Amino acid sequence: MKKSSLIAIAIFIPSLLLFSSCSDSDMPKASDEILFNEVQDEVYSTTIEEEAFNIAEQAVNTFRASGLSKTGNTEPIVNRKSESNNFPIDYELDFGNRYVDKKGNVYKGIINLTLISKNETELEFDKFFINDNPLDGNKKLNLLANGILSIVSDVKLTNKKTNQTKYRYTEQQRTVLVKNNSDNLNSVESYSITGFSVGNIYRNGKEFEYNFNIEQPLVFVSGSKSYIKGITIIRIGSSTQYVNYGVGEKEKIATWLFR
Repeated sequence: MKKSSLIAIAIFIPSLLLFSSCSDSDMPKASDEILFNEVQDEVYSTTIEEEAFNIAEQAVNTFRASGLSKTGNTEPIVNRKSESNNFPIDYELDFGNRYVDKKGNVYKGIINLTLISKNETELEFDKFFINDNPLDGNKKLNLLANGILSIVSDVKLTNKKTNQTKYRYTEQQRTVLVKNNSDNLNSVESYSITGFSVGNIYRNGKEFEYNFNIEQPLVFVSGSKSYIKGITIIRIGSSTQYVNYGVGEKEKIATWLFR
């Protein structure tokens, strides 16, 4: 399973039952594992929109450390817009007309990044395109106490060829796990995630809205192939998929239940 980039929130929010724009006859049956798996992959994967945000964050971090607006041929140009050193501090990330990532995706346009405080960052697309498809949205990060990173993302990508618009709103809090009561928080591969995500997905030209909830925190530890603990629920129309990742044992096979 892909590593989670799921965005969520620590305070549990009651799940909402979302209905897609399809007719009742088009709605997935409880046994439609393929569609539910596609939704799960959509939620867990790192999307190209998130990759763009990640590239912008890394470029600003490099700029702050080196003072160089561009340290190579593969970074966007960093322009500091704020003259004062006091927060908030604004940066503009210029991807130009053709920035190509490692996977061959072509970006162009601007991402604005604001350091709201020492622990808070906000990013927003500004006339931004990926593979010539217009992209709107923003991302907010807030480093809370006790190693908790709160992330909120709201993005919309329109496919110019099909005129289909994909959206995803996600909220996440990721907590770094501390083993053996140690103070070492450097093990970023060990974490717990709580939260939810809502969005849409297209299959065979039909649009389905989904609701993904983490009912019990997902726990991942170094050395495991997947989550070792937690329960998730995906709802598409009146059909529901439950996944139980166990109670903390490594290599435990997840239990699936459809209704």
